[in-house]
This record gives sequence, structure tokens and C-alpha cells, in this order.
Amino acid sequence: MAFLRKKDYEYLITEANLRQIIDRDDSLLSEAITTAQAEVESYLRNYYDVSDIFAGFIEFSTSIPFTTDDRIVWIEQPHSTAMTYDTGDFTVFNCIIYKALEDGITGAFNKSKWEEITPNETYYYCIADSTESYPNDTDYFAKGDSRNQQIKTYTLDISLYHLHSRINPRNIPQLRMDRRDEAMKMLEKISDGKITADLPVRSDVDDVAGHKIIYGSNYKKTWGY
Repeated sequence: MAFLRKKDYEYLITEANLRQIIDRDDSLLSEAITTAQAEVESYLRNYYDVSDIFAGFIEFSTSIPFTTDDRIVWIEQPHSTAMTYDTGDFTVFNCIIYKALEDGITGAFNKSKWEEITPNETYYYCIADSTESYPNDTDYFAKGDSRNQQIKTYTLDISLYHLHSRINPRNIPQLRMDRRDEAMKMLEKISDGKITADLPVRSDVDDVAGHKIIYGSNYKKTWGY
């Protein structure tokens, strides 16, 4: 799965506005994400491990073995009155994942027969190699988004700029231009070695005493994301 997901746009743009600028065509969003990610990677790859930084999410399945640091999104299917659920089965009702507490559950959703687990599409990351364990097993998984949040935001801002540019390149909202410009400025500083980022470093770049040292750079400060 991709580094960015549609859900990630929620805090930057309303769902209705996003649908409007992509003409309800998710392929346009995917294309903008791919383009933005390539731009961000181009500023980072000289010194940082972009394959690690931009590792995408894996949709959880008990058939997939997970290894430490894998990024996971837990998605279950909506509750169906036509199905019979047994103890330990999962379903989704009102965007929440529930776990069945007894066998033979049928018909309309009855909350007393279910244990509330987490919102659907919750992010996790693997903390120990796992086979068949569910994400709510804290021996193997931790809830949270392990992506670098600043890099995520830069990629979101650049992708939104491209989406608006597709509609009318002469009439891009000022907010989108400002946020894209700020993202590019910060990425240029990282690329030039003026600031260093709390990101995984390529194996051929030294990491001395916890500080990322970029050969030939004259960085002015360290910026922890």
C-alpha cells in the first residue's frame, strides 16, 4: 500500500472538498500522491533511506506474517445481518471494530454481544515478528502512526498543490501555494545539509553520537521532527 492514504487528508481538507477536486476519481489522488512522493524522495535520497521512510501500510490479515517495524492498517468489513458471527469474529458498526463475545450472533447489531476494539482503519506498527496475532495484541503490535509526521505533511501539501493545479494552474488557492512553498523550502534545506532530520540514514552515511552527519555539509541547526 502507498505511504499516504486517503484518510490522511482529513486534517488538511474536508472530505467533500477532496471529492470535488479529484472529481470523485481516486486514480487522480493516487497519481498526485505518487508525484508528490517522488518529489520529496528526490530531496532526501542522497542521505536518507527513502525505502524505509516511505514504507507503505499493509492491510492486516492473519495470513500475512509481519516483521518488526511493518506499518499496518486494520480494516474489517461492515456488519451484515445476513452473516452468523462466532466468538472472536470481528465486524464494523458505525466505523468501529467490534469483537464477538459469543457464538451464533445473527441479525441486527446488538452492542451487548460485542466488545469494542478500535476505530476501523486504525494504524499500528509491528514491535515483534508476528504470525496470526491481531493488532490489538500488545505483545506484537503498538497502536499509532510510525511515519515521520513532518515528511507526511510535506507530501500531503505537495500532492494537494498538484491536485489544484490540475483544475486551474492559474487559480491555485493561496493557502495551497504557501504550504507547498514552505514544504519545498524545508526539503531544500535538508537536501543542502543546512538542517538534519530525524530520519533513517543510508548505510553509507555515518551516524555519530546520535547526530546525522552529512559529508560536505555545513548545517546550521538540527531540526527534530
